[in-house]
Amino acid sequence: MKPDFGRKFPRRHFNRSSTILYRGRTLNVTTYEIGEGGVGLFTTEEVPEGQNAVINLFIGANHFGSINGNIVFQHSNANTGKGYTLGFKFLNLSFEMKRHIREFVAVNRQ
Repeated sequence: MKPDFGRKFPRRHFNRSSTILYRGRTLNVTTYEIGEGGVGLFTTEEVPEGQNAVINLFIGANHFGSINGNIVFQHSNANTGKGYTLGFKFLNLSFEMKRHIREFVAVNRQ
């Protein structure tokens, strides 16, 4: 039997500028999708898998959050010359932020 690699939470397109803080550094990133479990990012610098970090982002127009998490995957985009793709998994997401993300995903279903 084949393992199920389906997503636990739905995700939606989320093209926003954000920052992540790791190892005392702040790195500008661009998000490309978001769900209750985490966010997909593009960046120009390598961030190692397993690295703990904090992401600062806006959900919608009025909801700002600083969310703890870790980098669960990192892929080089060497063939396009556009840096790295990262997977950021949320840890200890507050109920309020989870609700804002859930509403954003539900409203922006395609």
